[in-house]
Amino acid sequence: MAFAAVRLIRSVGGLRPIVYSHQKLLRPVNSLSCGRRWLEQLASRPCASVNIPETKVTQLANGMRVASEDSGIPTTTVGLWIDAGSRFENDKNNGVAHFLEHMAFKGTKKRSQTQLELEVENMGAHLNAYTSREQTVYYAKCLSKDIHR
Repeated sequence: MAFAAVRLIRSVGGLRPIVYSHQKLLRPVNSLSCGRRWLEQLASRPCASVNIPETKVTQLANGMRVASEDSGIPTTTVGLWIDAGSRFENDKNNGVAHFLEHMAFKGTKKRSQTQLELEVENMGAHLNAYTSREQTVYYAKCLSKDIHR
């Protein structure tokens, strides 16, 4: 973003843009040279990526990767990301990924569609899915105390 701001200042030439100082966000710096210097210094600083809460990635024996993090809040989201989106379809199987996404909510061998919906809704959970160009995703949100269910 800093590079885009530097280009903007150079492109407006004689105009005097208002650039906000990093340390005093409410005090505008109206000098073009001071603003350019500040942006160039900002752009030269190393970029730090903060990962809070820390995401841990582990791999199960079957090769499935599991990403987990503890945000400290009393809710949990469990999701399954499958690399099977519309990108992988052709004229013969167009729409299959989205169709299979909907089939997952029609029930299982152990639960009918109604039983599945009632079980999820009665514990106050949320069950959903979506299909994108790259992936099909299934996820459930619930209270942490209900994660075993």
